[in-house]
Amino acid sequence: MYLSVSRDFENWTDLRDCLIFHADGKDQELGAKRVRMQVENHDLWRPVYHNPDDYLTDIYNLPVFRYQGLYVGMPTVFNHSGNYGVQL
Repeated sequence: MYLSVSRDFENWTDLRDCLIFHADGKDQELGAKRVRMQVENHDLWRPVYHNPDDYLTDIYNLPVFRYQGLYVGMPTVFNHSGNYGVQL
């Protein structure tokens, strides 16, 4: 997620300097662990496609709201379990 600001809604800060949140290596590890847990637990819905080589954790959006003078972000995390071709 990047943050760009403007005082006049015409001139904006450069996005290359404004990375504020992203899925890092630890998120990739935890995402793969969540997908494996989902696949192994038969009480849970299993992913339609499952290919460990294609596991990817990504941030889909970051809604932000103001609370008591602070801005709070609630990221949506997506754990990709594989591309077409390998079905369970």
